[in-house]
Amino acid sequence: SQSGTQSKYGAYSLYCETTANVGVEGFYGPGTGTNGIAVSSTTDYTLSAWVRTSYATTQLFITWYAAGGASISTDTQAITASVGTWVKHTLTAESPATAAFAAVGILEAVGTATPISWFTDAVNFVQASADTTNIDGDQPGCEWNGAAHASTSTRSAMSRGGGTVTDFEDLN
Repeated sequence: SQSGTQSKYGAYSLYCETTANVGVEGFYGPGTGTNGIAVSSTTDYTLSAWVRTSYATTQLFITWYAAGGASISTDTQAITASVGTWVKHTLTAESPATAAFAAVGILEAVGTATPISWFTDAVNFVQASADTTNIDGDQPGCEWNGAAHASTSTRSAMSRGGGTVTDFEDLN
């Protein structure tokens, strides 16, 4: 659910809470199969998200779907979060040769004995082999793809309002 209790950027974040011995709790979106995000085949994509949790283990995932909507495969990245602080996590994967759509998500708490709560903010899924800066429809050079604060955002490739973070020492 939407929460104003914690946020990394803006006023809200996604809040999830599990009960004891729940199977899985998390975010999965924006849809599965042909309702997923359109992707190109054999192309690098990077998923990133800021997570604040009461539990140390979280998993990012990208599930790939064929043009007809059948699931092809899932790439995962198990991550260890710092409990009680915002930590950015990333997963980079190449889409399969037959991929046409993707769904992305964050999972936590597979059968734990205690309730767990967590927040996530600034979830990005980009066609790139490296993480990029946060995209929000309110930022200069960016726009909402639907209702403001209730849809995905895009940034023009011509915008200088963000992109890949590069250390100057790496530019020889």
